[in-house]
Formats: sequence, structure tokens, C-alpha cells
Amino acid sequence: MYWDNTNDNTIDLSDVGGYAKYENMIATVPEGYRCDPLQRTPILFMGSCDLNGPIISTEQVWAKKLHASLNDPSMPYIALGRMHTGYMALVRRLHTFCQQYGPPQKLFVVLPRAVAMEMPISDGRLLNISDRYRFPAYLHQHKKITDKDHTMLKGAVEFIRGQSDNERFHRYNFEMCTSFLKLICEKYNIELRWAPNVGVTAVLYYEKFLPLFLEDNPFLLSTCVGVAEVQDLNFDSSIGPNTQQNMCDLFTKERLVTDIPEVAIKLHRNLMYVKTHYPQEVVKHV
Repeated sequence: MYWDNTNDNTIDLSDVGGYAKYENMIATVPEGYRCDPLQRTPILFMGSCDLNGPIISTEQVWAKKLHASLNDPSMPYIALGRMHTGYMALVRRLHTFCQQYGPPQKLFVVLPRAVAMEMPISDGRLLNISDRYRFPAYLHQHKKITDKDHTMLKGAVEFIRGQSDNERFHRYNFEMCTSFLKLICEKYNIELRWAPNVGVTAVLYYEKFLPLFLEDNPFLLSTCVGVAEVQDLNFDSSIGPNTQQNMCDLFTKERLVTDIPEVAIKLHRNLMYVKTHYPQEVVKHV
């Protein structure tokens, strides 16, 4: 029903509030993604708000730019990503895609935080819930969830927020999801290239935890292309067009990370940038 189904039955936000004016939020395939019709492809792109967020044009999205740079008109643009995606949803999507269409040769992915828990709500749709305490109320206000769902989700948010400094909680979730990602890539011989998301919440999370987690994860360290420089953000704190270009440049160069201090320095630089230029967004998410 969920792990064997390519339909992304998560809540659609393309008709809600400030998101409604962004064409990039609207799915172009019945499975719920904004890309070419799902089919076998040598290269697969994955992410979350970086792919399906409030960007004026899809042409500004890092994956679309990278796909265009390959200069192969015969290669489909397959990008599996939705707003408010966590690691669990990303692994589920990769698994079901490989089952249905066969594995790609190469996977480019912007990894979201290993915080959001994917869970079914009362009507059977899936929802990624994290420490963003305004999110359940936002969904309830726009009649996307029921009163019962709202109560349940508020409790889940409170629990996750209570673990904000619990390294073991975050390490467990990170190891669980990255282990599944490693397993899938090794099973199908997929060449992985990844970078961390650099929206505000991801910057706060990764600056604190990623250098620690990479010490025990040689697979992720050996497949990381680095950290994109944050230069702008959208109204919802997801990455803006200039940062999208920086993300594309990382994947285009494919210069793999050689040591953890390099990652830590760039993560800290991004943290200082968002604290300086978007202090009101940082306050919302701490």
C-alpha cells in the first residue's frame, strides 16, 4: 500500500496560502511529482522542498539545471521530491521506484534532515511531521487535516522538539535511514552523489550533527559532494534561486569531500549566514 506504491500520497500544499502562486509546487505526473512521466532512467534526482518548493520557475531548480547541463535530450527528467519530506519518505520513494521501473545508474540527492517521521493520517495519506511546531496548525487552518489528526500531530511535534539536543535520538534516525539508502545503492549498484539540504531548519540541524555522524559513516562521507553556500531563501525558509545554482554547481563539479573538517567549516559558515541575514527565521525554528 505504501512501500510498494509509486504514488506519492502525501498532502499536497500547492493550493495553500503563499504556495498557491508558485507553478513549481504543482505536480505534472499523477504520482505527485513535478517531472517527466515516471520511467526507467539512467539518472535519478531526489530531494524535498529543494525540488518542489516555492520557486518561480522549475528551470531554477538545481536538478533541472543539472539535467539540462547533461545535454542529452533523450534522457527523461525524473525528480522525486515533495515539500516537507524526511529521510523515511526519501528511502521509500527510492525503493518503490527501483521496484517499479528499475534502478538508475546514478542518483543525485539533496538529503533532508533525519528528523521528520512519516506517518499515515486518518484518511490514509502520508504526512512528514518534524519539529516545526507551526506546521500542524497551518494544515488544520487550511482544512488539510481533521481535528483528530491535528491533536495527534501536535503531540508528535512536541515529542520531536523535546529531542532537539538528544544526540542519540538523531543519530539513531540518521543511521537507520542512511543504512537503508546504502543498502539500496549497493544492492542495485547505484552510484550515489549527495549534499545536505541548506534551508534554515536543515542548516540548524546539520551544523550541529552532521560532522559527528559522518565520523561513523564512511559510505556517506565517500559519496558527499560538499555543502552548498546559502545565498538566499524563500518565504518559507527553503533555498532560493541563487542557492539552487550553488547546489547545481556542487553536483556538476562532483568534487568529493576529502575530510570532515571541510564539511564542518562550510556548515558553520551557512549557520552564521542565516543567523545574520534571516534571524527571524532562525527564531521560528529553535
